Amino acid sequence: MSDVSNVNGGSSITGPNLGIGAGLSADTLLAYVQTQLGGLDGELGADMQQQETQLNERKAIESAQSTFEQFGTKGPQNVQDFQSCLAAIDKSIASLPEGDPTRANLQDFRQSICDKYGYGMQEPTIVVTPYALSSQEEEALRQQLAQPVLKNPPGDGDWQGTSDTLANMGNDIKSNADLQMIQIQDLVSQRQQAIQLATGILGKQEQTLEAEAKNIGG
Repeated sequence: MSDVSNVNGGSSITGPNLGIGAGLSADTLLAYVQTQLGGLDGELGADMQQQETQLNERKAIESAQSTFEQFGTKGPQNVQDFQSCLAAIDKSIASLPEGDPTRANLQDFRQSICDKYGYGMQEPTIVVTPYALSSQEEEALRQQLAQPVLKNPPGDGDWQGTSDTLANMGNDIKSNADLQMIQIQDLVSQRQQAIQLATGILGKQEQTLEAEAKNIGG
């Protein structure tokens, strides 16, 4: 069996007894190398897919962040401007697939700023009408007449903290992506070692065959 060991913080691949006369056939050697490369390729594929996912997550966050930053440190002071920020968040959420953790974080963030700044729909008071309304009619009328309100517009410095919260989401993803890139580089190095090992194996096998042929000829 092969072994992957740590050397000065990195990884190296060592194989079974591969010296001349070890008794390993070419088929066995190739099967061994194929197993090594198959495992490494699987890990590399998964990590590269995760890198692409993290890139999409960062793009989604940065897209929303650019809208938030348009309002400086003061932030939106009316319903229309606040709704433009919510629309940016909604667009970012929609750009990510269901089940994506960043999508869920953005949804939570959206709800948190609505709660913090008192954004919601203010239901109207239904006055006496010439005829009685059914419960369904009354609810439909309430929805039709409801108006969005922003009860607690951002104060001095509030919006900077809100924007920073969004920016920190992107920074966390970038940090994870950077760490994963180091892992990818390590896997690529291991893959190169496996290929070099395969070359050495086949070279030794060829030397063995040549030596045996000379002995027979002699």
